[in-house]
Order: sequence, then C-alpha cells, then structure tokens
Amino acid sequence: MSNMSYCRFENTSRDLRDCLEAMQELINNKGVDEHGDTLSKTEISAMHDMRPMVEEFIELYEILLVYDLHTNRRLLKKIQNKYEQ
Repeated sequence: MSNMSYCRFENTSRDLRDCLEAMQELINNKGVDEHGDTLSKTEISAMHDMRPMVEEFIELYEILLVYDLHTNRRLLKKIQNKYEQ
C-alpha cells in the first residue's frame, strides 16, 4: 500500500528507522532477532531490493537540497529587496 502524499516521507522515515533497528539487532545477535528468529527469504530479498533504492534516494535528496538552497536564496533575496525599498 502506498502512503498518502501529505505524509509519505514521515511514514517512510519511521518504517526505515524500524528496518535499521532490526538490521542492527541482527548484527548484534549474530543474525537472529530477540526471539532467535532469522529473516525470511522474502525479507532478505526485500532488504536487498532496498539497497539501490536507498542509494537513489540519497542522489535525489542531494539534487533537491541544491535546488531548495537555490530556490530559498532567490526567495530570501526577493524578501530582502522588498524590505530595502
């Protein structure tokens, strides 16, 4: 199920944090969770599928960060010009 656009990053951020904590638990417990269970084949597959998506997210994030900085500079300049007149 997809997230609603108004909260997709908030929901995904929480879900990603949960995945990272689960991965850390597996590392700390030599491949098992707190109940002694390992990841299922489908969970391992999904974890592998996430790697390129996370890498792409970082690339797109960096592009948007630069775009946002540029946009905000223009906006700040307009506001500054307005108050200087």
